[in-house]
Amino acid sequence: VTLTGYFDKDQPEMIGFINCNRATVAGKRISDVGASFNTRGSKLNFLNLKATAYGGVLSGRSFSLDTKTKDFYGEAFTLDRFDLQDFVRDTKAYSTKNLTRKASLEVRDLKGKSLVSSSITGKGKMMIRDGQVYEVPIFLKLFTLNPGELFKSRTSFDAGVIEFDIRQRKINVERMAFTSESVSVVGRGHVGFDGDLNLVL
Repeated sequence: VTLTGYFDKDQPEMIGFINCNRATVAGKRISDVGASFNTRGSKLNFLNLKATAYGGVLSGRSFSLDTKTKDFYGEAFTLDRFDLQDFVRDTKAYSTKNLTRKASLEVRDLKGKSLVSSSITGKGKMMIRDGQVYEVPIFLKLFTLNPGELFKSRTSFDAGVIEFDIRQRKINVERMAFTSESVSVVGRGHVGFDGDLNLVL
């Protein structure tokens, strides 16, 4: 950490740069983390965040936290071309699932009060390219309703997009579309923070 402090009456201000080899954020591993930051009063602001995560590049325009009120705001974050299999192996509920290839995730206007999940809001998009996502639990449940050859491994979904917003402890799926060699699925609905699922496909 590099830190420079300025003192103006009762409002000290500090600016600097932070760099760390490894970190864990919300249970997810990131490495080669770097960001500039500044503080003024109770406000802590991080700018130009960069890191690597699951083989992809993580970048963030800005992230602010009020250490008194615990309010936070993240302007825009992207995780570009991360490895789906590495990610799911690090997620207990999905660690035995088979999801291959690359995905990209974008989240913007993420805000709320830290430790109060019902206050969190935001918008985002996830794109999957050249992947095989047959074992996503949503699709496994669907496939048990369909007989025959339709959902064999050769027709695993290989591309998809999910557009969503976050509010009231739900990820609200505004648009979802997955395609394979022989079938396409489109839909909308929501996924609750507690794992409940309500989708129209």
